[in-house]
Amino acid sequence: MHAIAVRERLSPAVRLAGAWGLLALAGMIDPASALPVSDRRPVDPTGELRLRMDAGRLVARPGTEAAIAVEADLPPGMALRWREVRGGWALVVDDRERLLPREARVNLTVPPGLRLRIDAGDAGVDLEGVGGAGLVVRAGRSPVRIASANSGPITAETTGGDLRFELERPGRNRAAPLGGGMDMRAPVLVGGGVGLRDQYGGMKERRPVGR
Repeated sequence: MHAIAVRERLSPAVRLAGAWGLLALAGMIDPASALPVSDRRPVDPTGELRLRMDAGRLVARPGTEAAIAVEADLPPGMALRWREVRGGWALVVDDRERLLPREARVNLTVPPGLRLRIDAGDAGVDLEGVGGAGLVVRAGRSPVRIASANSGPITAETTGGDLRFELERPGRNRAAPLGGGMDMRAPVLVGGGVGLRDQYGGMKERRPVGR
């Protein structure tokens, strides 16, 4: 792997966020205010995005360009940290106050066929029309909504939050709401199904869809 593939980068907008944080420490601005941040990365539309955040809300929608676009509201001291990986990007919503995660608001626009791997912590997740080549979501106590998913496989896990699926096409889906509920809404999908797993990874129930 070339060195460029593992080097972490901070965009100018992210560096501005750091400066905002310094001003907050100096008492020149309200430390509770959020700083809007915009960023964009070109990507192979059939590649992958890996995203990690700790708290707040994540919304993802499909775009028409071969790029990942981010619009975020970040408290001072937080930053978007990118790392180029094989076939795409890894993005971390980084917070120096790790013992008490603060809420970030992140809006993503991505190619609809991009594979997504999302570790959302306790952030709420709202995904619509994305992850066509595959989608993995791991979340905590906040709700997760996955709508208009394409035929790619879906894996969704929570440790207390509710899972809501609104599917339009058949596919193999695995859901593990450990302590939360699950709502499945779909037209008649012959051959599709949802597998429910318990907290130890064992199969609890398999529900065929459209049988």
